[in-house]
Amino acid sequence: MKKELVYSTSLILAATVCAITSESITADSVNYSSFGQVGFVAGNEITPPVSPGPGEPGKPVSPVWPGGVTPPPGTPGPLSIDYASSFDFGINNISTQDKIYYAKSQKYADSTLETPNYIQITDNRGTTAGWTLKVREVAQFHQENAAAKHPVLEGAILSLVHPKAVSLNEGTPPTAQEVLDLVPEKETVVATAVKGAGAGTWIIRWGNELVAQDTLNQAEQSVKENFSKDVQLFVPGKTVKDAASYTTQLNWILSELPQNG
Repeated sequence: MKKELVYSTSLILAATVCAITSESITADSVNYSSFGQVGFVAGNEITPPVSPGPGEPGKPVSPVWPGGVTPPPGTPGPLSIDYASSFDFGINNISTQDKIYYAKSQKYADSTLETPNYIQITDNRGTTAGWTLKVREVAQFHQENAAAKHPVLEGAILSLVHPKAVSLNEGTPPTAQEVLDLVPEKETVVATAVKGAGAGTWIIRWGNELVAQDTLNQAEQSVKENFSKDVQLFVPGKTVKDAASYTTQLNWILSELPQNG
């Protein structure tokens, strides 16, 4: 509300001056209107990663992949995948029992910050038309050396549980789903934004807490590191394992239209 300041003064005239007429004297006022204008188009810049929290969600960060590897930049365009964690399940003793291994925490360059693992999506189309995020495990965990004695980690199952959609945006959030028993070569829905939801930058974070537990370093010495129990890898005890490293590739697919059905 515009405030108007009124300042009053008194006029005193000598008795010899003619009196001013008793009729009130007023000044006429006029009005004229102008306007302001701003326009927007779909954004095409690459959106940098931000912290998934808890703590300081939305703060710019520089996440790294296992081994301190710098990840590639996010995808360009108004609907983009800005970042996705890679999962490191550590070095473990070979076992003949069924085991569930947890992923190490998400780490950051030049920082002691550690957080749960996450994926970041930005929708700057300006249409709130909705989107669908899926993940596909390209192949079963395997060794790079296909001639190895046991090159495939048969029966290994990846799961992403307790997802949480977080953002500094005030709009309607997307709906995140648990990814249970990911099947290699099959796409699985991770999150869906219906029409009117998911605008701006959103993070799908798996879990809220980290736990410290013993693991082995490259020298096979026992050390403590932080892990997330919400990113899990089940490995059957009956699966024969070589003393080697097994890897897989995850493809994250972001579609412009929401999933039907």
